[in-house]
Amino acid sequence: MKRKALFLDRDGTINEDVGYLYQEEKLKILPSVPEALQFFQSKGYLLIVISNQSGVGKGLYRAEDVEKINQKIQEELSHKGVKIDAFYFCPHHPDQGCPCRKPSPGLFLKAIHEWNIDPSLSINVGDTLRDLEAGIRSGIKKNFLVLTGKGKETLKNLEEFPLREKVEIIRDLGELVRIFKQNFF
Repeated sequence: MKRKALFLDRDGTINEDVGYLYQEEKLKILPSVPEALQFFQSKGYLLIVISNQSGVGKGLYRAEDVEKINQKIQEELSHKGVKIDAFYFCPHHPDQGCPCRKPSPGLFLKAIHEWNIDPSLSINVGDTLRDLEAGIRSGIKKNFLVLTGKGKETLKNLEEFPLREKVEIIRDLGELVRIFKQNFF
C-alpha cells in the first residue's frame, strides 16, 4: 500500500536559517515545528526532510557536518516524541547541474521510490521557490510556502512563479495543522 508523507525543507522551515549551518550550537528549531510534526506523524504521515546543502560543494563544510546537524535535529525533536523518517540532501555546488539539487525533483523521486510514497496524498513545505518547484515536479499536489526563513522574501517573487496556482501560503507549520484540521485534506 502506498504511503503519504510530509516533505519538508530543512533550513528556514524546520530550523532557523543562519546561512550555512554546520555548527550544532547555531541550530534552533522554529516555534510550532515539534508540535506540527508530532501532529502529522500521528496522522500517519512519513516525515521526510529534503535539503540543498551547497556549502559542501563550495568547500565550506563537509557532508559529515550536515549529517551531524541532521542528527541533532533528530535528537531535539525526539524529546517531543517526533522521529524524522529520512533526511536527504544535495551536497553539490549550484553550478554543477546535478539531478538532486532542488528545483530538480531527484531527491523527492528517490524518497518516493524508497518509501513507497503516493505523491498525490503527500504535502510539501518549503521557504523558497526551489523547494516548491521540486515538490510540484515530483507530483505532490499540496505545496505550501512557509513564511519563515526566506519565505517572506520568496513571497515577493511568487506572482512571477509559473506554478503559482499550485502553491498555498502559510505563516508557519502550526498554521498547516490548523488548515489540515479544518479541511481534513
